[in-house]
Amino acid sequence: MKRLEFILLIFLAACSPVTEKIESNIVVPRIHYTGGADNASYSEAKLIREGKCLYLEHADGSKVLPIFATKTIDWNIETKSLKVDSDTYFLGDKVAYGGGGSYPLEKNNYSWITEVDHGCDTSQVIVINKLIRPIEELPK
Repeated sequence: MKRLEFILLIFLAACSPVTEKIESNIVVPRIHYTGGADNASYSEAKLIREGKCLYLEHADGSKVLPIFATKTIDWNIETKSLKVDSDTYFLGDKVAYGGGGSYPLEKNNYSWITEVDHGCDTSQVIVINKLIRPIEELPK
């Protein structure tokens, strides 16, 4: 009887649709911490998710894949938030970062802690040493 129950369970599992929580599979690319300094430039973007990937989406609709070189980084599945060092950012939040322009990823150029997921668009990436809250616009 146990064998029949086991076979039925396998059959039901095989026929049941798989409901996968995409959020639980987010991969946040990370390289070794390189210090908190960025270039003098300043950019703002919105934190978005596409599949297993987090991107920074600019006001013009362009997006870049951030590769984090911060002290700490943690994706929280439950709250859909990204904790970078001591600050927490949620999907849809506007964030700011310094750094140069984005560029196509050359994986061999980095010492990886967590590699980029193969499904992410790596045509435009940027290394993030520090993520900050955007500068508020002054009232006119």
